[in-house]
Amino acid sequence: MQRSVLNSRRIISLLLVLALLLPCFAFAEEQPVRLNSLIKADTEQLEVRFLTTPTNAKSDATLVICHGKEELQVIVVDGGLGNGVCFLELANLRKALMESLGLGDEVKNKNYKLALTLFITHFHKDHVEELCVNILPSSLFTIDAIYMPPATALVTDGTYNNTKNGDIKYRPRILDLVKHHTPSTSVYELEYGQTLELALACGNAKIYAPLEDWGIGDKLKYIESVYYSGGNVLKRKDEVPNVVLNANSEWLHVSLGDYSVLFTGDIMKKKGDRSDEALDLMANAYKDEVISDIVKYPHHGIARNPAAPIVKNQLLKKDGIAVITTDGARAAAGTHLEMLGTSYVTTEDGSYTFIIDEHGVTCHLVE
Repeated sequence: MQRSVLNSRRIISLLLVLALLLPCFAFAEEQPVRLNSLIKADTEQLEVRFLTTPTNAKSDATLVICHGKEELQVIVVDGGLGNGVCFLELANLRKALMESLGLGDEVKNKNYKLALTLFITHFHKDHVEELCVNILPSSLFTIDAIYMPPATALVTDGTYNNTKNGDIKYRPRILDLVKHHTPSTSVYELEYGQTLELALACGNAKIYAPLEDWGIGDKLKYIESVYYSGGNVLKRKDEVPNVVLNANSEWLHVSLGDYSVLFTGDIMKKKGDRSDEALDLMANAYKDEVISDIVKYPHHGIARNPAAPIVKNQLLKKDGIAVITTDGARAAAGTHLEMLGTSYVTTEDGSYTFIIDEHGVTCHLVE
């Protein structure tokens, strides 16, 4: 009888120990696997994918994939319209990476995470909607860091159409999604005039915040007097928030060795007879630092001819290529770039991938 009691006590003790350990085992199984840390390149390489803008869509979404010797880093520049293009590209990248690791059978296992770094030039729908709709809510990804420009101080008292102010509509939405889905994400909101240097998995990056806020003071008066001097009050009320955020675009310069790519967002340049618009000021301030082999043409390319000479002479190297991110701009920006003898591609034709390595820059089209 005594032995039976002892055995019962032992069994109960073992069950208690197992009950205590089971949550630990479950927790261990649920720990996410960071795929990026499993991918190591023999040779450093930047892969820059300007994603397609089908059916003449005006959308900005680019992946900068840093193939480093220690890990892979994936930077999403903006993200574009919420049409699934950028999400699908990222999902397919994750799948391809898992298959290369012999994990093809685990593609549906959401514990295998592709880590992303997000860079936002400005908070307009055609640049960030995909982040809100598909990327941030997805369990396939985790977000290491997000970099964004400073918010405008443009008044929200009804003087202007607040529905066109992306700093009101999309900025808080993205911050809420990050807080809910990836609360460990580091959020960097730069200040006006600030620059920030980053070491990437391979190569380097430098962020250039807008020099000043175009939504207040003399800058706002400039926008109203130069772009809306005709007295159309309703048009000014509706469009000023858009123009302010465009002018406040943050720039990203990514380099590997002697080769580089520059992202300019939708920075404003509309007047060929002026040299004091947002693009003029940023180019004059940083042209010696940001001149690149590849330049994302300002404002998709719809900035037309006033921006073309600046792109050619101040931002783009002699044999560089400009990237236009809507077909509607081809007859505008593209024509003027051709007149200047400057090469360009447009994502209406498909996704363009540029490979940057120690040998130079190569480009190919995926239709």
